[in-house]
Amino acid sequence: MDIKNLPGSGSDFRVSSGAGNFSKKLSSATRYGDLRNLADNRKAILSAVKKYEGVIKIGKFDRLRQLSAYNQIKKMDHNLSKDDKAEIKKMFKHLGGKK
Repeated sequence: MDIKNLPGSGSDFRVSSGAGNFSKKLSSATRYGDLRNLADNRKAILSAVKKYEGVIKIGKFDRLRQLSAYNQIKKMDHNLSKDDKAEIKKMFKHLGGKK
């Protein structure tokens, strides 16, 4: 499972409810997929994405909001590796709708 398999922006985006929600897909990707290195950061990522769920739904998760969410994750999890930082930024870019 890769970042492309995670749900992207749009009106059907859901963080924690419904079939195919972001938390289930992230959990699967961090257990069995290419995002295994983010398993220890899953809780911080979900809380940051939950905060911006409405913005992601309407497709307005722009660069400044992505940076704010990234800083929130850094504040919650002080031991981010270089690979973790790169993967989180790619994930936010995917959620922003810009590939």
